[in-house]
Amino acid sequence: MYLPEEMIKAKVKLPRTSRTWLTVSPEVRKIHLIFWNFPDRYKKPEDAYNYLKENGEELLENLRKFKF
Repeated sequence: MYLPEEMIKAKVKLPRTSRTWLTVSPEVRKIHLIFWNFPDRYKKPEDAYNYLKENGEELLENLRKFKF
């Protein structure tokens, strides 16, 4: 998860190996990111998807408020 206002462009390559490319806005000095890893023994893919879908807005707002 990233803050859209901090990025110019975001690209993710799936499915086998996840690769993420972020182009940060030139005026941004600190970026806010969250990376998750949900092993199957913790959450199955559909459960991880549902978790992020159900909690995404709250997680994004908390990320915005986080102070380094």
